[in-house]
Amino acid sequence: MKVASLFVLLLACGTTFAGELSVDAAYRLIPHNRTLFDVHASKLSSTQAQALKQLFELSDRGVVLRVSGLNALTSRADAELQSVLSNYHVLSEAMASLAVPVEIKAARELVAQSLELHRRYFETKRREQIAAGEVELALRQNADVLAASQKLQRAYGVLMNAFPGEPAVNKQAFYDYLCALDFL
Repeated sequence: MKVASLFVLLLACGTTFAGELSVDAAYRLIPHNRTLFDVHASKLSSTQAQALKQLFELSDRGVVLRVSGLNALTSRADAELQSVLSNYHVLSEAMASLAVPVEIKAARELVAQSLELHRRYFETKRREQIAAGEVELALRQNADVLAASQKLQRAYGVLMNAFPGEPAVNKQAFYDYLCALDFL
């Protein structure tokens, strides 16, 4: 079984990596609202709705890694940060292996690119060993973080344009998932 397939299976079971925050805990630490994509309320085909559900489950894993990475960076916990970086690679593989309908491909690619930019940010800051108080400033001035934010905003636009007939709860879910993943 491929690593990505195993990861998707772990997501379906709600499993986390050892010592990893839960998705709910990560959202509370941001803090940010979490609106779940409602497959049953969706007006999309079953294939489209399931693909979006899986995309958002993976993006939630990205939220966990983002929060965990920032915690590790500010506390200078190098082993934790190295674990986060490794988990970004697993998440990238899972995202790349996610089969999605054509209407969702651009959004998936933008989210995947933003996750890679997040990983690159953490790798760079790990090498630089920035001080805890400088993390917030470093985020707002970092080209990778800014580019990732723009990609997530574009992904949101792609989804809103592709699925204008979705109920309000799912449109809010589009926003909340992608906004929670965004550093800014």
